[in-house]
Amino acid sequence: MQLLRFRFGSLTSKLMLAIALSGCGDPLVTSQNTTPVIPTYKPAAQSVGLRSLELVPFRAFDAKGDEITGAICSVDTAYFSLTLSTPAVANLPSFGPETPPLEVECRIDERSVQVTVPTFNLSAERRAVRAAGLVGGAFGTVAGGIATERALNSGIRTNDILSYKPVSITFP
Repeated sequence: MQLLRFRFGSLTSKLMLAIALSGCGDPLVTSQNTTPVIPTYKPAAQSVGLRSLELVPFRAFDAKGDEITGAICSVDTAYFSLTLSTPAVANLPSFGPETPPLEVECRIDERSVQVTVPTFNLSAERRAVRAAGLVGGAFGTVAGGIATERALNSGIRTNDILSYKPVSITFP
């Protein structure tokens, strides 16, 4: 079986390389190789339908912006809970419109930080990217922006996936 070959100087190979490297700054990449943390589901989760599982990174920083390793974080919602040590990646469930915000408490030494992490509509974001990509040219910049805005503000649909942005905890 022959693998696909691209000439390095070709436009296709440059695009493939750019796409492959575009994830290099991805927040999922942590300073440690981590296995995704799986939550413990509560009985209330049985009353809502699981739509998907999404990887969400958790990282902790000091006031200077240096990463803190080993902060212990407890995550709690009406449907699941978990405990992790930063940096980490959690495999969090989406329950569609019923996806609750995360209540996160992280501790290290004598310091403690509590944050509430809201959900965002991952499906609407994906619709916006598709809508912007369908329109091209000079007109496309304005029309793509309008299409993106409409897709993002279209409300939550019954079958939408709600998820969480990367969780970044800053200790004072």
